[in-house]
Amino acid sequence: MEKIKINNSHSKKLLKSVLDRELNIITTSIKLSEKKLKSFEKTYKISSNVFFEKYKSGLMGDDPEIMLWAAEVQILNRLKADQKHLAGVRFVN
Repeated sequence: MEKIKINNSHSKKLLKSVLDRELNIITTSIKLSEKKLKSFEKTYKISSNVFFEKYKSGLMGDDPEIMLWAAEVQILNRLKADQKHLAGVRFVN
């Protein structure tokens, strides 16, 4: 675990506020991404997980909409990873 020492209480509050705001942005972005994925899933009648495995195997082609779906899966995965890391940040005295 990395540690950052901040001696100034105002700076500490500011950093916590920035991280909380970023976490809120990521959480909202996850909801929007999941909504987009549900739309693809409804259209193609396949889950995004199954789709992405087939996509990685080269079975889904390279239609622009397929490429957007694959990109959205990757975006969601990155957002969830970022959310997990930010949620793990702890401030200690």
